[in-house]
Amino acid sequence: MKNPDDGEYKLIFTNPKDFKRTQSRNIKAKASSSDFRNAIRYYYRAVVGRDPEVKRTRLNAGGQETDKDSETVTYQYDIT
Repeated sequence: MKNPDDGEYKLIFTNPKDFKRTQSRNIKAKASSSDFRNAIRYYYRAVVGRDPEVKRTRLNAGGQETDKDSETVTYQYDIT
């Protein structure tokens, strides 16, 4: 999520078995790892058979990790 604000969005997944589409729950632009995981959990349980693991990394304008909200311009979510 680049330049996160106070908005929300949804992800749309396509099931590789039957090509049906499923929407995630609403996800806040600055969602924590657990909030992001909870929004996509039901899809992963149904298709993958387990809960996803989500890691959120905050990046500054130079692409380096930061722990400061004031420097964060991108939230990167890695899902495994």
